[in-house]
Formats: sequence, structure tokens, C-alpha cells
Amino acid sequence: MLRDSALPKRLLMPLLPQQGAIADAFDAAIARSGGTSLTFGEHVRALLAPDGDRATYIDKAVGRKKLRELQRQLRRLGESGSLSWEIAQEPAAIDTSPR
Repeated sequence: MLRDSALPKRLLMPLLPQQGAIADAFDAAIARSGGTSLTFGEHVRALLAPDGDRATYIDKAVGRKKLRELQRQLRRLGESGSLSWEIAQEPAAIDTSPR
């Protein structure tokens, strides 16, 4: 399929991660086909990155109006049943199994 002359010679994939398993798989496929890749318009994803006081991080990082809306949505969700959450300290603590 990669050698089909009817296919386009360029493939644009915006917001593709530059590190990790997906990026490694694309790099390997490009290398096998003898192709090259070019990075342009790099994008850095938003990240929650508390540095110190985690208890008040959201209050500082999110605007007042948005915070009130999130609190309202949390209350509404709580009306449907019991809510709980856990804070994962290690990657192994995150359950990635499909549900």
C-alpha cells in the first residue's frame, strides 16, 4: 500500500505525539519505507502540573467563573448517586482495562 503510486506523497497528521509508542511506531514505519518526516507547527498539550500546594492548584489554575460551573456540575452529578475518586500516585495505580 505504501508503494501505490495513486496515493498521495505527503500525509499530514496534526497533533500527533512526538514521543511515546505511537510516535515510535510511525518513525519505524517511515524508516522501513525509506521516507522522511518533518515536524512543523509544534503544539504543547495543556497539562495539570501542580508544584507544591496541590490542594489549591485548581483554584489558582482555573478561572472563578469556570470553577463555579465545575462545582455546579459536580453537585448535579452527585444528585444522581454517590461520587468518589482516587488520586493515583504511580502510573501502575491507573486501571487501563476496558470497561
